[in-house]
Amino acid sequence: MTWASIRHRWAGFLGTFVALLLGVAVISGSLTLWAAAQPRVPDALAAADAVIASPAFQPGDGGFPVYRPWSPDEVTSLVTRISATPGVLSAVPVRTFYVQRLIDGQPVGDPSDAVHSGSAWSSAGLGGYTIRNGNPPSGPGQVVVPSSAGVPVGASLPVLTAAGPTSWTVTGVSDGPGFFVDEATASALAGGVRVIGVRFAPGASPRLDAGPLGTVLTGDARSAAEPEQDTRTRWIGAQLIIATVFVGGFVAVFVVSSTCAFAVTSRRRELGLLRAVGATPGQVRRLLLTEIVLVALLAGVPGALLGALAAPLLAGPFVAVGLEPAGFTVGVSWWALGVSVLTGLVVGAAGVWLSARRAGRVSPSPRCATRPSSGGR
Repeated sequence: MTWASIRHRWAGFLGTFVALLLGVAVISGSLTLWAAAQPRVPDALAAADAVIASPAFQPGDGGFPVYRPWSPDEVTSLVTRISATPGVLSAVPVRTFYVQRLIDGQPVGDPSDAVHSGSAWSSAGLGGYTIRNGNPPSGPGQVVVPSSAGVPVGASLPVLTAAGPTSWTVTGVSDGPGFFVDEATASALAGGVRVIGVRFAPGASPRLDAGPLGTVLTGDARSAAEPEQDTRTRWIGAQLIIATVFVGGFVAVFVVSSTCAFAVTSRRRELGLLRAVGATPGQVRRLLLTEIVLVALLAGVPGALLGALAAPLLAGPFVAVGLEPAGFTVGVSWWALGVSVLTGLVVGAAGVWLSARRAGRVSPSPRCATRPSSGGR
């Protein structure tokens, strides 16, 4: 009966369907953005089984924690200590620095991305990057470039670093982002070491102990090793996304519940006829609730997919205005899809419930009663 009612009165349910579709899409897109904005493991450390982070201290103003770089002696001591642990394949200090390519004497690319785009070739394995063509850098003035740079092996590459403009010779092309130089050049240009990446031997699961010099991070906890600048930028974007979730959710709840309530109110005559033919108040309420559940499912699933497909379109603008760090991407979040569909069901049912209770108490229409003919007694 419920399905027949929806099929034959589809025009009456069109407004509820559209309201649920758009409401669920707003919630789904907002939650998908929020899920993507959470701290993540940096791509440069994606292949590291564990990360040693330098000591952090909390500023007096209550801001973000600041990580103190290790001294050269501390780095040597930690690398030696971790490398000697059974089951450890390698322990590599991560030395990142600012470098930006020059074309016709002008820097190109995203300046915020360039802050950490340079590193030593020894840390390339922590991101799972390999050489596609050529050889790793073996001395000063040599560099491995990403394939996206379009620079062949043997070419000269003008760059800008913290030490000023210079020119490097391309010795190799890698499948990863950024520019890789030799260890000595990276040590001279980097502002200290705050992270040591650790790779385990196949099948090994060693217990690492960095002592008071650092914190061992594994699994998703490795996201704490992302650059401080990215953490600050991500926090700013998260505030806007959270506000969007609340505002979008409130508007969706208000519009959907109001539309559902109005749809029930406009059917009072029809419901009175059902009562006249013997429908009980409980049957009327169950009919209305079943209808909204079916409509919410029909609208919620495509609405959730619509929001999830639209959310990635905002990744570029968020990065462009400084609300998310470079490399921010938005993928599919299945829990966000599920929550948005469930929210549509709950909101739709809540919007109908109160009206359904009133509708269930509608008296049978007196017009349905049989009237005697004018000539009868």
